Amino acid sequence: MEQRKKFAIKKATISNVKEIHKLISKYSKQGLMLCRSLAEIESKIRDYFICDIKGKVIGCVALRIWNRRSSEIYALAVGIKHTGKGIGTKLIRGCIADAKKLDIPSVFALTSKPSLFKKLGFQKLNINELPKVIFTEKIINIEKAYGLKAHKIGGKEANEAKV
Repeated sequence: MEQRKKFAIKKATISNVKEIHKLISKYSKQGLMLCRSLAEIESKIRDYFICDIKGKVIGCVALRIWNRRSSEIYALAVGIKHTGKGIGTKLIRGCIADAKKLDIPSVFALTSKPSLFKKLGFQKLNINELPKVIFTEKIINIEKAYGLKAHKIGGKEANEAKV
């Protein structure tokens, strides 16, 4: 039986930009997630968390603060060889914990693959529940994107998600 390798979730640094870009690019070329340029990742590096094993980035995610009440989990990617090991779950929980530290009361995600988020207590979101400011920067393809209900940080739901 193969032992699970230990992995750490931590804030990304500028030295992680190229590896984050490479990981995201693999999925964006397949049409599974939005493309992110090196410049975009670099300028938003404070949003990113990474998972690494022995200094190699094997997963990433970002948390964007939209306003004082709402934040978005985006750019979730785990290397193909490392899927199914709980890394995506830990990355999402890292974002939830960060939002909690910042006193942001809710977190949402737009995804075409909602199963992991549902397992963590997220629920379907009506497009009208998104912060209005999001529409000034994003074109949301509601056919492909799957909105998830704002995950309440301070309440019972957060405790159930083991934040």
